[in-house]
Amino acid sequence: MEQRVILQNFIMPVPGTCTEKELYFRTAGRVEYILGEAKLLLHRQGSVYFDTYFNSLPVGQWRRYARIGETGILLRFRGRIRLSVLHKKWTQKGAVSRILGEYELASQGEEVYVPIPDGSREGIYSVDLKALEKTLFLGACFTAKVEGLRPVKLALDICTYKREKYVLENLGKLGKALTEDPRYQAMHGQAEVFVIDNGGTLEDVLGAGTLDADILNAPCILDGPEPEAPSLSELQEGFFRLFPNRNLGGTGGFTRGLMEILRSREKRGYTHVLLMDDDIVLDPETLYRTWMLLGLVKEEYKEAFVGGAMLRLDCPWLQTESGALWGQGELAARKSGLDLRQVESCLFNQVEETVEYNAWWYCAMPLSAIGEDDLPMPLFIRGDDVEYGLRHGVPVMLMNGICVWHEPFERKYSSALFYYILRNRLIDNALHGRSQSLGEVRRMVRHQVEDEVRLYRYRNARLLMEGAEDFLKGTGWLERQDGEVLHGKIQGEGYRMEALEKLGEGFSYTQYEASVKALPKAGLMSRIVSHYTVNGTYLRPRKGYGIVPVAGPVQSQVYRVERVLNYDPESGKGFVTQRDPRQARECMRDLRRLCRRLGKEYAGAVEDYRENYRRLTGWEFWEKYLGLEKGNPGQKG
Repeated sequence: MEQRVILQNFIMPVPGTCTEKELYFRTAGRVEYILGEAKLLLHRQGSVYFDTYFNSLPVGQWRRYARIGETGILLRFRGRIRLSVLHKKWTQKGAVSRILGEYELASQGEEVYVPIPDGSREGIYSVDLKALEKTLFLGACFTAKVEGLRPVKLALDICTYKREKYVLENLGKLGKALTEDPRYQAMHGQAEVFVIDNGGTLEDVLGAGTLDADILNAPCILDGPEPEAPSLSELQEGFFRLFPNRNLGGTGGFTRGLMEILRSREKRGYTHVLLMDDDIVLDPETLYRTWMLLGLVKEEYKEAFVGGAMLRLDCPWLQTESGALWGQGELAARKSGLDLRQVESCLFNQVEETVEYNAWWYCAMPLSAIGEDDLPMPLFIRGDDVEYGLRHGVPVMLMNGICVWHEPFERKYSSALFYYILRNRLIDNALHGRSQSLGEVRRMVRHQVEDEVRLYRYRNARLLMEGAEDFLKGTGWLERQDGEVLHGKIQGEGYRMEALEKLGEGFSYTQYEASVKALPKAGLMSRIVSHYTVNGTYLRPRKGYGIVPVAGPVQSQVYRVERVLNYDPESGKGFVTQRDPRQARECMRDLRRLCRRLGKEYAGAVEDYRENYRRLTGWEFWEKYLGLEKGNPGQKG
C-alpha cells in the first residue's frame, strides 16, 4: 500500500550542535533568524536559499539506494512567498542548475504541499523562498511516496572512556528527539542505546546526581552486579543501557556492545547496530535520515553499511572524510577538505567513488550480516574498523546530511599510536590478501623508524619496531595478551605530554611558528649529509634548543640541535627530546636486526593470520578476553 513518508526534515543551526549558518541556509535581503529557534522571519523581498549541505535533498543517493516514488516538499509558513524548486548537479564543467517549477503560495500556518515533477537520478533538489510580504517560515521537509517501510530498530553502540560530557549531551539530545520531537514521531521507540563504559566513570556521575533533568531526557539503565541496578526485566522500556567494561580500547568496547546487542536482538527486535564514537557531536536528524534510509533500502543494498562523514569540530564546515580506501595502510580519505558551505562542494560531495570502509565514528550495519563468529579482531585501537569493513566487503551508503563533528586527529598525539598503527596495518594487510611484499614492508618499517630517529624521538622509533616484532609473533601471541596490561606497557614506553611549566623549557611562539612554516631542505648535498649523519646526530650541535610541532615536524628544524621541545598548540602541552648519538646508533642497529628477522619470519606470520584469525573473532574468545561470565550480559568487566 502506497504511503507518503518524510525523507528529510529541514533543520536549523542549534547551539551545542552547530551554528554555522551556511551549512543550513543562505539569505539575501532582510531576513531575521534567532539562533536556537527553527524559524525565519522574511521581510518583503527577503530571500532564503536552501541549496545547502543539510537542507537540500540528495536525490541521486536516495534514488540509487532507496525505493522511492514521487518526491515533494511540505512547508509551513505564515505569509505569502514565491517558491522556486531547483535541480542541481555536478559536471566536469562545474555546477549545473535548472528550475523545475515556480509557485506563488499563501498560508496562515497550515501545511502546504508542492510535488516535484522530476525523476532525476543524480544531484540534489533544493528550494528558494522569496517573501512577497512579511512572512514567518516555520519549517519544511522533503517527502516521498513509498510502497512501505522495512522494519528497522536501531541499537546504538557507543564506546566511551572518560568522555562523560560528550556522551551525556548526545544522549540528552537523542532522548528528547526520540521521545518528544514530533518531527521524529515515526521513529519513536525504534532506537535504543548501549553505552559501554571503558573508563568506569559514567555510573558515578549518574549516581552522584550531578546530571540535571534538562540534560538527560530519558531514563538510564544500569546493567551490573550492584544491588541498586534494576534487573533486566525492569529495563525493557529504557532508552539506554550502561555497561561497565574493562579498558580494552575502542575494539573491546564496541565488541562488548555488539555482544550485548546480539544477546538482546530477538527479545528487543533490533535489526541494525550503529557504532558511534564517544567524542562526537551529533544532530538527531542524522539518526532519523539513517533510520529512514534503512527502512527504504533496495534489496541489493540491504546488507550495505550506512556511513557518516566526519566534519571538524574546530571548522564545522570542513569535511575530513566521507568514506575511505585502505590502500595497504596508506589511507585515502574520500572528499577530504571540502568546504561544505559552498554549493559546488555539496554537489561534488555526491559524486560516487569507490569506498572500502567507513570509520566507526558513525557506521550502521545490519545485524543479519553479523554472527557470533564474526566479531571484530582484538586490535585495541586503530585499524579495527578498517579490518571489519574489508572483511565484509559491502557497499557503504553515504549522502549529504549524514555526518558527525569530531576533533581532528592531529590533536590526539600519542606515542602509543606508533605501535598500534604499524602493528595493526600489518595485521589488516595480512588478513585480507593485501599483504605487502617483504621488500615493501622493510622499506616502510625502515622509513618510519629512521624518521623518528632523525627527530630524536627514540621512544617512538622503538615502539614502531616493537609493533612490527609483535606482528611477527602471530595469532597465538595476540590471543594470549591481556589488552589492558599491554596498553599500559605501551603507554609507559612512549613520550608523555606535559604542561610547559613542568617541562622547565622556555617557549617562543615566534620560534614555533617559524618551524611550522619551514620547508624541507631541497639541496642534494644537504640531503646526503643529513642521511649519513642521521640528521646531524653524529655531528657537533650548532644550536642548543629548538621548538617543533608534535605533528608533522620538518626534520631540518632539528638538524644539529641539542634539545627539542615538541609542542602541541591545542593543548599547550609537549615533551622534550634530546640529541643522543648512542641511542641513535642502538636504534639503527636494532632496525637492521628487525629487517633481518622480517626476512625470515614475515611470510610465516602472514600465513598464520590468514589461517587462524577466526579464533580471535568468535564469541568464546571474546567472553574470555572481556572477562565475562558465560551467558551473563550484566557482568561487570
